[in-house]
Amino acid sequence: MKFLLVNPADLERKMFGFLQPQSLGYLASSIIMNGYDVQIIDAAKDRISPEKLATIVKREKFDVVGFYVLSPLIRSVRQYSDEIKKVSPDTIIVVGGPHPTFEPEHTLYFLKSVDFACVGDGEETLIKITKQKHNDIPNLVWRKNGEIVVNHREFVDVNRYPLPAWDLVRPDTYPPLPIGIFSEKTKIAQIVTTRGCPYPCSFCGVPAISGKIIRTREHKYIISEIELLVSKYRMEEIHIIDDNITIAPRKWLIGLLNSLIEANFPVRFALPSGIRVDLVDEQILELMKKAGFYAFALGIESYNQKTLDFMKKKLSIQKVIDKLKLIEKYKFHVQGNFIIGYPTENLRDMVRTISFSLSAPINKAGYFIFNPFPGTDEWRNIKGKYPIEMWDKIISTFNLYRSSKFVERKVGSLILRFIQAFAYFAFYVRPKFLLKNLRKIKSIAQLKVIFRIISSILTS
Repeated sequence: MKFLLVNPADLERKMFGFLQPQSLGYLASSIIMNGYDVQIIDAAKDRISPEKLATIVKREKFDVVGFYVLSPLIRSVRQYSDEIKKVSPDTIIVVGGPHPTFEPEHTLYFLKSVDFACVGDGEETLIKITKQKHNDIPNLVWRKNGEIVVNHREFVDVNRYPLPAWDLVRPDTYPPLPIGIFSEKTKIAQIVTTRGCPYPCSFCGVPAISGKIIRTREHKYIISEIELLVSKYRMEEIHIIDDNITIAPRKWLIGLLNSLIEANFPVRFALPSGIRVDLVDEQILELMKKAGFYAFALGIESYNQKTLDFMKKKLSIQKVIDKLKLIEKYKFHVQGNFIIGYPTENLRDMVRTISFSLSAPINKAGYFIFNPFPGTDEWRNIKGKYPIEMWDKIISTFNLYRSSKFVERKVGSLILRFIQAFAYFAFYVRPKFLLKNLRKIKSIAQLKVIFRIISSILTS
């Protein structure tokens, strides 16, 4: 049995950059442990078209092809899967990842050439497809007599699969294009140490895909993975891209930081996906500094308490102010992330948030336009207004730098576009920020993403 795992390219160029597909590395690790052959193709990095991928599948005679599907890539995956079925109709096509987890019925409704989908963790689901009755396989989405069936969900033990198959992902072949764009070093690898989030933020789909209970990897496996990345692939910077590492049990987090201090790796660490500003304290910050962390993002979101409450953020503005003062003492490189254009906000609310960001002790800022991506409470509020036939069209209009016509707001799209452009200009054109961030650009890939973002903001 031969498996091929694919990270699809964004054929519509809706997204900005790409990440190392370490999630496919975990799936590959599971497949190898069960005695099967597996390869990974990153069509995004290597610019592989649907036609070329189909040719590879036919030539190499893969039995099962699995795609990782983000919601903005649903149309691209349809092109890939259709091409494969044209030339290799007996190949089993499976999709997993965020969109199949958020919208399993829509996934198989829209992707006619796909045979199965997986909800949530796929390590144990994928290998059972060819050897068990479909109704007995947890997390499986399949068709029965023309109807779409979604099986019961189970969460895997993250320590059953200690390390992703990095030899198939090859982190040393990726350009320095991290979350947040900037980095200190050029050889960067991204790892995950936890899965899950208990917070109910209405704009976030993490609990839907990873569960509301935090699952932590054992420290020894994390240390082993970093050791591999440093010794074999010569990585110089490690980005922990957990959805929020600070919500893990405190004892586990302190233990991990102490393990990193003891290991004394010759690398820098960053947390670009963000941490909760209200969960950091003196002890955590001191240990992070000793362990080699230099940067992290903070999900501040808004400087309006009513907006934070509507988002179900469970965060107070005063707590943000107090913690930012504490963090400033340790001289971390901090990115503040803000959401503008929330349905409840007016122009004055957004101006307050931007004004705060310009005076806050942060080094970078992200001003992201709210759109109700699948998996969020806000998506569930909007999708019922439209037939399922329109969902892919609606999702294709969602972008962190664009106002979708399908979202009702108190502020028009033209004004929102102006506010976002003004915010970025006001923050980054200040000499001390402009020069420092320009020095952190390490590759042409980073420049291309920056120009694409600027173009999207100015022309959307």
